Amino acid sequence: MVTSKLSWLAGLLLTGCSVVCPPPTPAPGADGLDAQREMLSEGYSLLRHDAETFSRAKIMLYLKTESDEFDALITELSAFGVKLKDDLVRIDRDYPGVRVDLDPLPELEKRKRFSTGFDKAKAAAPVTGIGGADYERMVLISVANGLNQERHLVEEMTKVETDPGLRKFLAGVQTKMDAFYERAESVLRKRYYRSPPSP
Repeated sequence: MVTSKLSWLAGLLLTGCSVVCPPPTPAPGADGLDAQREMLSEGYSLLRHDAETFSRAKIMLYLKTESDEFDALITELSAFGVKLKDDLVRIDRDYPGVRVDLDPLPELEKRKRFSTGFDKAKAAAPVTGIGGADYERMVLISVANGLNQERHLVEEMTKVETDPGLRKFLAGVQTKMDAFYERAESVLRKRYYRSPPSP
C-alpha cells in the first residue's frame, strides 16, 4: 500500500508522467498517420500525459505546510493542467490528424523517469519525508524542470505544426508555460538561491 502511494506521488514529481499515469491503449490505425503528423501526435500525446501530471499537482498542497506563494503557484498550475488536458482531448476529437493517446517513450526512458520520481516521492512522503523549506524547494525545482522541458517541447511542435489553429493553440500554451516557469524560478531565486559572493 505504501509502495503504491509512493508510485502515484512519483508521478507528480516526474518531469513527464507517462510512467505512473499510463496512457490509454492506442486505437487501431495510428500507423496511418504520415511521418510529420505521427511526430506531432507523439508530441501532443506527451503534452497530454504531462497535462495530467500538472492537473494533479494540487495534491502536493495537502502533504506538507508551505508558503502562500508556493500554494498560489501550484493551485494555478493545477487548474492550467486541467484545462490543457481538456483542450487536448477536444483537439483529438476535432482534428482527425491529431492523436493524443500514443505512447512514444522508449522503455528505458520510462524506467529512468519512474526511478527519478520514486526517489523524490520517498523524500516528499508525509511524516517520514522532508518538510518545510526543503520540501518546497524540491517541489519547485521539479516543477520548474518539468515546465522547462514542456515549454521547449511545445516550441518545437509549433515550428512543424502546419495547421494555423493548432499553431495558435500551441503558441498560447507556450506563453502560459513560460509564465509558470518564470514564476517558479522567481520563487526559487527569491527564497532559495543565493548569489555567488563578490570576487
